[in-house]
Amino acid sequence: MQGIEPIFKTGNVRWYDKIQPNKTYVVGLDPSAGVGQDHAAIEVFSLPDMKQVAEWSHNRTSIPNQVKTMQGILKYIHDEMRSHKEQKTEPDIYFTLENNSWGEAAVLTIDEIGEERFAGNRRPPDRDRRPLQSRGRGMDTRGRGDRIQGPYQRQRRHRGL
Repeated sequence: MQGIEPIFKTGNVRWYDKIQPNKTYVVGLDPSAGVGQDHAAIEVFSLPDMKQVAEWSHNRTSIPNQVKTMQGILKYIHDEMRSHKEQKTEPDIYFTLENNSWGEAAVLTIDEIGEERFAGNRRPPDRDRRPLQSRGRGMDTRGRGDRIQGPYQRQRRHRGL
């Protein structure tokens, strides 16, 4: 499989398509510690065609700056949609983030900045599938087994015991 070159960049964000009016956009953040190991990633998709529009990835960006990068992407999408003469309604933009592990720090960063300062709406989780304490805080990307097992069992399983 061969990668595709972006049509333009804004900072370190690679854009593969221009923002179109009257579409729905979904932005997802998978945060990392930002200490040079795992990469944090932000993906942007348009709906209903599920076309990848943009991406960002870095392994040395702090969690607060990862969230600010996502905030900038959301603002760019919002501003581009509003500038289109054909745009019929308020831009339809959603964002979400992983809420386990480093994601909790990202959720807290959003809370500190103020969710109202982010263009778009944070995607609520599926209510019937989420533990009560995690509702409305992002996407839990652990497998089902991780959610129903206790921490001791998870630790043993991940060590191969």
